[in-house]
Amino acid sequence: MQQENKNVLILSGTDEAFFINKKYKYWRKRILASIIIGYAMFYFLRQNFSVVTVALQDFFNISKTEIGAILTLHATVYGIGKGIWSIVSDKSNARLFMPIGLLGASLANIITSFSDNITMIGICWAINGCFLSMGAAPCIKLITYWFTKNERATKWALWNASQQIGAASTVLICSHLLTRYGWRTVFLLPGILGIFMAIFLLFRLRDTPKSIGLPTIEDFKGIDDVTLKIDETLSMKEIIFKKLIKNKILWLLCLANLFFYLFRMGILNWAPTFLMEFKGSSQKLAGFQTSLMDISSVCGGIFAGYISDKVLHGKRTPLCILSMLLLASMMFILLYIPQENKFLQSLVMSIIGVLITAPQILVGVAATDFSSKKIAGTANGLTGSFGYLGASIAGIAIGTLAEGYGWHSAFGLIISSALISALLFFVIFLTNKWSSRKNLLNK
Repeated sequence: MQQENKNVLILSGTDEAFFINKKYKYWRKRILASIIIGYAMFYFLRQNFSVVTVALQDFFNISKTEIGAILTLHATVYGIGKGIWSIVSDKSNARLFMPIGLLGASLANIITSFSDNITMIGICWAINGCFLSMGAAPCIKLITYWFTKNERATKWALWNASQQIGAASTVLICSHLLTRYGWRTVFLLPGILGIFMAIFLLFRLRDTPKSIGLPTIEDFKGIDDVTLKIDETLSMKEIIFKKLIKNKILWLLCLANLFFYLFRMGILNWAPTFLMEFKGSSQKLAGFQTSLMDISSVCGGIFAGYISDKVLHGKRTPLCILSMLLLASMMFILLYIPQENKFLQSLVMSIIGVLITAPQILVGVAATDFSSKKIAGTANGLTGSFGYLGASIAGIAIGTLAEGYGWHSAFGLIISSALISALLFFVIFLTNKWSSRKNLLNK
């Protein structure tokens, strides 16, 4: 149970209380804005590869399967890294952690731009994945420590918009760079910009409220959180055992995220290639259509966060179930839209963008809700690792299916993944409902 008195510090009437309110308000805005801008750059250093897949095939005379293998290697390293770095992040200073990851990824992009064989590009892209996997964990930690439980989905959605901003900017800018200056500049320019962004984050970020002399967010908001108090009495070992290892809902969430990411990264990485090869779009038009998906997902994410926080009162899975079922339908429609109907293709890509963000955001928030604030990064790292296991499968599986059996087979895998994910979210919903009822009866 939570009882919130937002004016608890204001009503004290002291100069110190006024100062704390003002300082807290300033730092919450500054940190949220900084992680939105900073994480957008992480995506700029990542999604640029999807723009050059066709160019790399032509330049190095390689197949879709080989491109898929690079994507799979990147996703595998990213997924493993996300799990490891999330554990480290819970005990590290977010102010240093995020810039280090961004700097490493920037240098990996710059080296990629000077590579002269596909093996070297694959190695660099794997290193890129390792450093990029350091980006999400400090952001999750900062959101968890600077915002209350009933604010997190909305703030998470605002932060998540950075992914769509970064991805959309990448497609638009890098498509132009590819057309005018060649594929090497698609890696070089983001790498240079990333170095400047790492310096920016180092100066703009801070760690937890306590690190700058402020009270915890629960004390600041006057929230009496029984669960949080219980967690404070437990050791880290006990929390990991009870809230992580023995947490059935969290493991189900991991499986749901695996199939969701197989779907998400399948469409994200292969959309430009699919639109050019199967729908006859030009390189520029395919980039524009893909960017529509990224742009519309910003609105979809903010809407999903608001509905989850304010309308569903913290329930996360119902929106995930609905989104995955609708996404499966949209992919089926996209596959059979006539080649000449570019408007309808673009419209469906926009709808996919609106729908795809709800599970992406709410899985992360749910992982924090179902575990503990002390291991927010670790719980999200676990679900993220499973997610990128799905992304690893998507990279090579979709490339192989599209090349060997056609895009209908590739879309069969993508649509099936959406339906399995919806089913698992439904099982989580029922399990959580049963657990809540059981706890209520025990009281």
